[in-house]
This record gives sequence, C-alpha cells and structure tokens, in this order.
Amino acid sequence: LPLPGAGGSIPSRAEDAISQEEFDALMPNEFWREVVDRVAVEVPGTLLLAEAFWMLEGYFVRTLGMHRVYNSAFMNMLRDEENAKYRSYLKKTIEFDPDILKRYVNFMSNPDERTTIDQFGDGDKCFGVATLMATLPGLPMFGHGQIEGFAERYGMEFKQAKMQEVPKDYLVARHQSEIAPLLKNRRIFAESENFTLYDFWTEHGAVDENVFAYSNRMGHERSIVVYNNRYESTRGTIHISAAAMDKGSGTLKQRSLAQGLSLPMDGQVVLAYRDSTSGLEYLRRAMDFYWHGLNLTLRGYQSVVMLDFRELRSSAEYPWDWLCEELNGVGVPNLDDALTKLRLRPLHASVRAALSEGNCAVLAEIAAGFAATAKLVAPLDVVAEPAATEPVAESVDPAPEVDTPVVETLEPALDPRLDGLVNQARVVFDRTVENMRATGIGKEHLVSKTDFDADALHASLLAAARLPAMQGGALADWPATTLKFLPAIGPDWAMQQAWGPVLAWLLLRAMPSEATSPKLFDQLMMRAPLAESFGSFGITGDDAWRAATRVRTLVAYPGTPEETITSETFWADPDVRWLTGANDAAEETWFNKEQFEELLGWLQVPSLIAGDAVEVASACEKAEAAGYNLGLFLEPSLAKGEEAEV
Repeated sequence: LPLPGAGGSIPSRAEDAISQEEFDALMPNEFWREVVDRVAVEVPGTLLLAEAFWMLEGYFVRTLGMHRVYNSAFMNMLRDEENAKYRSYLKKTIEFDPDILKRYVNFMSNPDERTTIDQFGDGDKCFGVATLMATLPGLPMFGHGQIEGFAERYGMEFKQAKMQEVPKDYLVARHQSEIAPLLKNRRIFAESENFTLYDFWTEHGAVDENVFAYSNRMGHERSIVVYNNRYESTRGTIHISAAAMDKGSGTLKQRSLAQGLSLPMDGQVVLAYRDSTSGLEYLRRAMDFYWHGLNLTLRGYQSVVMLDFRELRSSAEYPWDWLCEELNGVGVPNLDDALTKLRLRPLHASVRAALSEGNCAVLAEIAAGFAATAKLVAPLDVVAEPAATEPVAESVDPAPEVDTPVVETLEPALDPRLDGLVNQARVVFDRTVENMRATGIGKEHLVSKTDFDADALHASLLAAARLPAMQGGALADWPATTLKFLPAIGPDWAMQQAWGPVLAWLLLRAMPSEATSPKLFDQLMMRAPLAESFGSFGITGDDAWRAATRVRTLVAYPGTPEETITSETFWADPDVRWLTGANDAAEETWFNKEQFEELLGWLQVPSLIAGDAVEVASACEKAEAAGYNLGLFLEPSLAKGEEAEV
C-alpha cells in the first residue's frame, strides 16, 4: 500500500493509504520471504517465478530466494547497447554467486513491452542477442511472435490479435538454422558451475566492453560464445577470465580460456571445433589456447558459437597437425574432407599436370594430321572410278602429290609425341595405387604399379585423335547440339576446352580398379582437380564443374548410350538431372532439349573412340515426340522390360 498522499493516479489505493509505522506493525516480516520459506516446507518442488522489474532481479533471488526472476536488465541494456553496464552486471553477479545466473529468465520482449522486432529489428543484432539468450545460464523466454516477426504489441486483455499478420519466412528459417540448434544443446549452456566470462582485449591493449565472451561446458562437451553488440567491427583476444566466486575456497578466482574449457596441457593434441553460426570447422593446437588464448575479428553484431570440440592426435594415416598448419586458422566446411584433400594433394597435382595445355595441344596436333589425311583421301576416292566422258587427269588437282610415306607419319602405330603424356599418366596411376593402399580405398580391386598398360592408353589416345575427322564423315548427320562437346579443329582456346574433358576421361579409364571407378572417382575427390584444370583452359564458373561432371558420367555409365539413356537409374542420378536440366512440375519430370542433346552427344565418346557405329537422331526424335517429358520418354523401354519379365 502507498504512503498517504503517494497514491498517484490510483484512487482505490490512495483511499486506503497507511503510514509506514502502521504497515510495519501489520507486516513485521517480508511477505515474499515468508512465502518462499513456507512453500519450501509445505509444497516442496513448487517453482516460484518473480516478475521483477526496475532492475530488482538481484534482490528477488538473493534476498527473497525466488527460484526464477525476469531479467529486465537483459532486454533493456542490450537493446540500448549499454554493453559496459550489462557486462558489469554479469561480473557483479558471478562475483557474488555464479549460481544466480541460473535463476534469471532472459527475454527480448514480454506482454508489457514493445515487440522483439520493434526493439531489436530483424537483422544480425536481433539474432546476436537471441544467441546470448539461448546460450547464457538460466531460462530463455521467447515472446509471442518473436520467431515469426509479428509487429503487433499485445496485452493480456486482448482476446485475439487485431492485426492480420503472417509469419516472415526468412525470420523463421534463420531461427531454425541458427537458434534452434543452440536450444537443442541447452545442456551445455544452462548450468553455471563451469560458466566463465572473459574480457575481450583489443590489439590496442584496451578491453572492448561491447563484446560478450564466455565459455561453458558439461562433461567433455565444450562451448565458446562471442558476440559484438555494436555496429562497428572489432578485433581482439579472449584469454583470461573475469573474477568469479569460487565456492570451494570462498575467494575470487580467474581462469584462462584453456582452464575454462578444461583442455589437456599436451603439445600433441590438436583441437577440432565447429562454428555453429557459419557451419565452418576449425583446427587449433591445444597449447595455443594455453599460451595465446583465442584471437577473433568480429563484424558489427556478429556472433560466434563454437561447439563440437574434439581432441585429435596425429598419426601417419591422420596427419591432423599437418592440416592444422596448412589451414592456419581458416575454417573449412568439413575437416575430414580437408584432410582427405591434403592426403590426395600429390595425386591431384599429377592429374593437373597430365591435363595440361601442352598435352591437349599434342592431341590436337595429331588430330589435325588425321583430319588433313581424311581431306586428302576424299578426292582420291571420288576419282577412283571416273566418268567415261571425263579424263582422269582433268578431274585431279595437278598440284598435290600424296605419297604413302607422308600418310604413314600421320598415323604411326605409336606416336612418340604422346610419350610425355603417357609417362604423366603413369605417375597418376602410381599415386592412385599409393592412396588406395594407404587408405584402403578399393580393397577388393587392389593392383600394383606394374599393372599400368601404357600401350593401351597410347592406342586410346590415337583413336581419340580421330574424333575431329569424324565430324565431316560419320557424324555429318548428327544434330549440331550433340556435337558441342566433341573435339574439332579450331582456335587454340577452343581446342583446349574440347580436348581437356576427353583427355580426362581417357586418363581415368587407365587408372586402377576400373570396375568400381565411380566410387573411386568420388573417394579420390577427382571432381575438383578436373574442374580446376578445365578452368585453366578458359572454361569458367559452373561450366568447368559441368565438364568435370560429364567426365564422371562417362565413368559411372560404361554401357551403351542407348541402354544408358533409357535407364531409370541414370535419370535418378543428381548429376544427370543437373546436366539435362531435369525438373519436377505438376507431378511430372521434364528435361531440357539442348542440354539433353549435349549430354547425348558426349555419351557417344567411348563408342566413337572404339570405332563403333553411332546413331543419335532416333534418340533426339524420341525425346521430341515425348515432349521432353521423362515419363513418356522412358515408357517404351519400361514396357519392354515388363514384357521381358512376363
């Protein structure tokens, strides 16, 4: 009750005002203290939650003994960016008793306040503060419409919303990707026993009060949370903690970051951890945390949450220390993949060396010789049976003289110009065998380095060099689209772009364990070095990755193109769907005409090199008749399959 004359604008209270003496006589003891004590005895297990305000949170939990209390300081100070005040608030709390942190209910809005989106916006600041709310000890409380981004301020007297609002999908999606995973890991953040608050020291030797940095752990699960509640960027180090009450000794103590995380003091241990916000994984030596702490550069309102700590020890099979030095603090999407790429680096380097501009130029030079031979032979074929009314001499150009020795030099059984390429292919083969032995890849098809067949590769390269000559003969009736990726005689840059993928396929076909080559291709991560090599020829952006994917498609589907393109397995392959532009609409699957014809032509490369007769017009006509509807395109082949089963 108010004192006399202090009732303000509440008449009912002013009428019943009493003096302080009367109040003390009627209520000699603190009411809520009595409630807390009686509840503990009479109804144990009851949770008492206080809706305190005006920064009285400490009083309600320290003096009155409430189990939980609304933490209005969290919302107000972080919203107004009174960061130094809130850090001081946290420091004073842990200096008195860190367990009080567990009693705070942190929130960004409540029924008496403006909405979350109104106070914190919908950008990085909103999600940075929400990250603190989800990772500080205590109880996170989400307000009505916070996740959906509702703007209407509601009250307890409202029976229903007055505004017709729909959830903002981008906010819901970001909450699901950034905040929800933290809430699922609340066990790591909820307790205060191992909570450690740090100062963020800038390179100028001052503490940046705008940065909140703390660690926590539960058992072997560790976490580090850092958030910059300011628009300006900053850079600094967290190393030594703020003082906190140690209940065992009753004194204030500070800890290092390594002690806060309970890291082993072992120079052989490499720590792996993941930033929950970016999804990137990092490596760092455990001793670096002891000696140097953790250096960070933070954008305005950027938050970093480090989870999934693992203690790793290096070995010949898993050289984590080598990878740690290579990364030098840079994050990667997947550390296991990064380690595999590191082990495969010599192999990938040999692949890039074999797929060089020089080797493509050699193939193009030999191909040009074959094409010239074809052009010279054609007129002789025409005049072999001259018309009776025309003399043979008049029908032949008097200038050229094509003798047998010239033709033979253009088509040798073994062309020495290919020796360098074959030797580089041997290096690729050897390094592939080494990786298979070291990692156990393809155990069921282990081979030795002596299994490399140089003559077979040499013959395949010479056969491939005939592809350009075919475009004026055997491939003359092909649709132009199907010829797009086949080598032709042209400018140097076009020549390299066309020969690169063909050479890559021949190189892979000569590698060991051909029976499981698609699996081997993926395990040896061949897509990236192929795309990088093609990029050096001027194939840019997605086109370089498409070229690498086309190579893998030849490796994965060695059967005849006619059987391949009518297989459901082929069309279910994500690579094939990407290359053909396949998409689902109205419960049907459709594919792109030009992209289909391009892939169709590329699939003929093995048959053309083998010298088999190839015809693609019927497949193009069939696709057109089906309206590029995959179901209709496959229907005849499925029907045949059903007849065969019957």
